[in-house]
Amino acid sequence: MVLSRQLTYRRCRLKTVGFDPGSTKTGYCVLENDAIVEAGVIRMVQSQPIQDRLATLMVEAGAILDAHKPTLVGIESPFINPKFKSAVIPLSCARGVLMAVSAYRDAKVVSVSPSEVKRVTGAGPHAQKIVVQSLMHQRFKMKDVPPPDVADAIAVALAASLSEGNHRPAEDLDVAPVQ
Repeated sequence: MVLSRQLTYRRCRLKTVGFDPGSTKTGYCVLENDAIVEAGVIRMVQSQPIQDRLATLMVEAGAILDAHKPTLVGIESPFINPKFKSAVIPLSCARGVLMAVSAYRDAKVVSVSPSEVKRVTGAGPHAQKIVVQSLMHQRFKMKDVPPPDVADAIAVALAASLSEGNHRPAEDLDVAPVQ
């Protein structure tokens, strides 16, 4: 069962970029005026050494930031699953690259926890990725359901914007199952 939470927002005036970091795929989203300006995935070649993947991430993220000149950048902090301890170091490296490339461009950088993403989107604390995908699809009236990395990046950008007081959710109006 997927839950839908209807929220009402004030308009976001600051241009905000959200990143869902990864060592082979990093989702990104640019939000402005309560709309998605651009969203997608930065892909790195998994067979390449980590330093080459991080260089690709640095160049691609830098190009996104140069093109949109955000005031604020939200980067999701990692959820560490004990089964995947080997992913911690590459993921932390990817976050570091995103933080550095953002700070270099004078954007304010905020870290957004997975629990904050789920709270802001209206997903439950243990919600699966498909719930966040569905909620972002509905919230931004997207034609298609976004892939998981993009949906997470959209949610990160939204959560970062909320943390800056750009928009505040009104009271939850209702929660209903989505078929």
